[in-house]
Amino acid sequence: MSRRAFPPDELLATVFGTSPFIEYCASRSIPFEPEADGALEPDDRLRWQKAIAGLPPEAQAIIELELSQVSELAHRDSIYRLIDVCAGKELPSDLIPGEAAQALWFLLHRPEVFQEVFFHEEALRVESWHNAALRPGLDLGRHSDRLPAFERALQSFFQKSEGTGRYCAAKSYVVAESNCVVFHGRVCDRRRYLETFTESGKPLLQPFHPATTVIFAYYPEDGTALLKTRLTAARKVTALFQSLCFAVLGATLDATSLDRRFDLDRLKEPFHPPLTEGVNGARVKALELAYPASEGRRRIRLETNAADEPEAIQELLKHHFGQGSLLSCVCVSYAELQVKLALRGRTKNHIIRLWPNRSNLNQSKTAETLRRCLHSWHLTDARKP
Repeated sequence: MSRRAFPPDELLATVFGTSPFIEYCASRSIPFEPEADGALEPDDRLRWQKAIAGLPPEAQAIIELELSQVSELAHRDSIYRLIDVCAGKELPSDLIPGEAAQALWFLLHRPEVFQEVFFHEEALRVESWHNAALRPGLDLGRHSDRLPAFERALQSFFQKSEGTGRYCAAKSYVVAESNCVVFHGRVCDRRRYLETFTESGKPLLQPFHPATTVIFAYYPEDGTALLKTRLTAARKVTALFQSLCFAVLGATLDATSLDRRFDLDRLKEPFHPPLTEGVNGARVKALELAYPASEGRRRIRLETNAADEPEAIQELLKHHFGQGSLLSCVCVSYAELQVKLALRGRTKNHIIRLWPNRSNLNQSKTAETLRRCLHSWHLTDARKP
């Protein structure tokens, strides 16, 4: 989901008159001709709105999607990441003013890099990814050929279950580090109002339709499927997951494959994982344990400090549950693992957040390393549908 509401007027003011914006208008067939290096005038805002309104709804949705992504990457840290990934290749001129215009240049000239950096930053903001297991090696052919089916499934689902989805726009790409195919979509949500001011200082309520983000990813190597969505109800998440799996992969997703993807109850036992190359240490930082339904589903959370010894969580378990059979009556509903990875001669701590069927691991290189650790530590449920 977006970090903030997309402010089109604010973005327009920062990119107006820049060479990337002029190039963008021409490449997207937008009938709008801003003056080079010209300042944005009130009449220009109206001309822009009329130019966009005159385009087909599908084109409007794509433009809104692209400019909202540019807005998300319009800050210095993201520009540095884009430049780092493009090392050795052509970069935007240092005469292009402002981070928004520079991000727009990358969208036009380095679209694959732009999407990769945007996806990784977007993934870091999500609380968790829903995990499911499909058959490995499903052939997608050209992933771009599956985009129309992905968009139709996404739009149809939100229209039926949420009463929204008037517009939908999506893109697909492959994350080379993991050979993972990603479908990134945005669906039009319900109208909202943004409190703004006119140029003369008059308060104004500006209506807009925010975009709901849905990301669907598939690993051909082991059949893992991931889903990111704002939906929280288990029934809706399952229905959306099933719809996208069938539309994109032609595969049927059994609801039971969503029930349990990580064997967290292992973490109630002493945790002494084998450390592979590049992993300097791992321990359980926090556990949340749930009592059975017959006891009201009460929960208890145990959390240690970052500098504690690896056995700290076991000491807490012993203190609260004793030596009896009480510990066997509860199940782990959430866990945090603190993993120390060696990076360029230094050690950096990473937190893995795990639910029975979700995690915070995305498709970045570091996340792939941590995912392999979970498998080697036998925390990944090996069952396949």
